[in-house]
Amino acid sequence: MENVDKRVDVKLVTYWKNKGRRLGFEALSAKTHFKTFTTFTENFVAVHMAKQKVVYDKPIYVDFCILDISKTIMYDFL
Repeated sequence: MENVDKRVDVKLVTYWKNKGRRLGFEALSAKTHFKTFTTFTENFVAVHMAKQKVVYDKPIYVDFCILDISKTIMYDFL
């Protein structure tokens, strides 16, 4: 099962300072959710950022198992 907590945002950056509305490497690396970066060339960098908001949109199968076992125990009790 996929772990949504480990997802990352990857931003490809080709400049150091901010350009207009786009953030440069300097600004992205100063953010609190910055994880790491990968340098491909001198002017091309991939910046790895942690997700700011995690959405759990897939069912967790352990919860279903616990619910099913608790139902059988309750039906046996009655």
